[in-house]
Amino acid sequence: MAASRFIFLSCVLVIGACESSGLKVRTYPDAASSGGNTAAAATGGSIGTGGNIAGRSTVGSGGAGGTTSLPGTQPTGTPDAAPGGPCDACSSDARETGGLLIPADASDTPVGRDSAADARELGTDGGASPREIGGVDVRDTASVGGSSGLDGVYRDASLDTASPADTVHTGTAPHGDLLPTGSMNTNRFMFSATLLADGRVLMAGGWISSASAELYDPTSGTFTSTGKLRVPRFGHRALLLPSGKALIVGGSDNNGNKLASVELYDPATGTFELGGNMTSVRHGPSVTLLPSGLVLIAGGWGSLGPTASTELYDPETGTSTAIGNMTRIRNGPSATLLPNGLVLIAGGMDTNDQGIIHAELYDPTSGMFSAAADMTAARDSISATLLSDGKVLIAGGSTDSNRTYDARVELYEYSPSGGTFTAAGNMTTIRNAFASSLLPSGMVLFIGGQNGNGELATTEVYDPSDGSFTLTGTMSQDRVAPTATLLATGKVLIAGGGSNHTQDMELASAELYEEF
Repeated sequence: MAASRFIFLSCVLVIGACESSGLKVRTYPDAASSGGNTAAAATGGSIGTGGNIAGRSTVGSGGAGGTTSLPGTQPTGTPDAAPGGPCDACSSDARETGGLLIPADASDTPVGRDSAADARELGTDGGASPREIGGVDVRDTASVGGSSGLDGVYRDASLDTASPADTVHTGTAPHGDLLPTGSMNTNRFMFSATLLADGRVLMAGGWISSASAELYDPTSGTFTSTGKLRVPRFGHRALLLPSGKALIVGGSDNNGNKLASVELYDPATGTFELGGNMTSVRHGPSVTLLPSGLVLIAGGWGSLGPTASTELYDPETGTSTAIGNMTRIRNGPSATLLPNGLVLIAGGMDTNDQGIIHAELYDPTSGMFSAAADMTAARDSISATLLSDGKVLIAGGSTDSNRTYDARVELYEYSPSGGTFTAAGNMTTIRNAFASSLLPSGMVLFIGGQNGNGELATTEVYDPSDGSFTLTGTMSQDRVAPTATLLATGKVLIAGGGSNHTQDMELASAELYEEF
């Protein structure tokens, strides 16, 4: 498939939003085409706003792809970056929201990792007590992707023999490095990635090949096909339920029709089953697992465009109940479960294709939405990461329909009066349609995405202890809207997404990030 000069991706939930601005828009074959490539997630991952679930990775905001979650954690509705074609599916009233414009001739090509003769010695935290991060008991660094301490070779302490999961660091990047792992069986973009209770990762759906699913095994570093979705979909959201099943919500089918259907994946049988319907079709809503076991579904792109409507889904009964509207219409908002049980909803795109500065809080006890403080800047396709101190880190994204991308970062701190957002510096580069993940150390990893010059292969970390941003390992290739999943080993699985430096934009490759 020849690459056109521009690839246009709709980052917020509308699949055929073709522009009339004279830009060349890449068209995709019909879903039945055997050459079809899938597209990325999130939330659950998915690209787009809303990045991280409480202590877990997400499809980074703006960042693609699916979200990951464990019982008791919640995805933050990372909106997916939807591709722009096929243009014969474009409707005259389709509103492009938060789109991505990627020059095919961008000079931002991947840079190979720096190789050094001496590998860095993996330090420990001096025996710090365990910390609970997104349901993962994270002890000192030696026990997470631990160090052998010999000859600069680092490996998982649980592995007694060499295997594809063994880790050898040869780079000199600060904080961590990227490591090879197996590739998915299918190219995927706008798919979901969900961490299961047994440590495997479910990759489901995506653009074009959107009914397929597969499982990543961290022990072998391989992907294996599993049962197919009942309804082909992309731009959906996913999270893990307390029952151990994965919940798949909404999205769009191969024809661009928004979906109300819900599915459940059972790891025990390797099959998907229909789990009822939402009260409204939604592409790219936020989904949040509440302490009660109910799932809050908010915003997204509905039957008439961006919506403020919300509902509660009950996994036990398979029913969903409308609960009123948010204070703002939001396409692709982020949603973060706070330690006090409230849900912070921030960002997204309004009906005028503008980023939203206003945030709000949902109280599960009263069932009410109330205004919170305003962010320091209006933004869509943000990442939102719950830090260990209870603050929420908001990063990157785009500010308006002109695709003005952002490097700014801010911190939200709750108070009964609505809380405050405080500027916290800038990432080392502008990032939109990127992924993010909370690391075992408490730092936050930002992955790939795009800036004004093209796609990015770089990664960087934010250190809450001093507010610094530092470039770390370089990926094997640039990735727009990949998924990022924090594994029980402490490594981050980075998968799929898009790259204009390949013949087919959708990617099947994956890699691992590990902290030193």
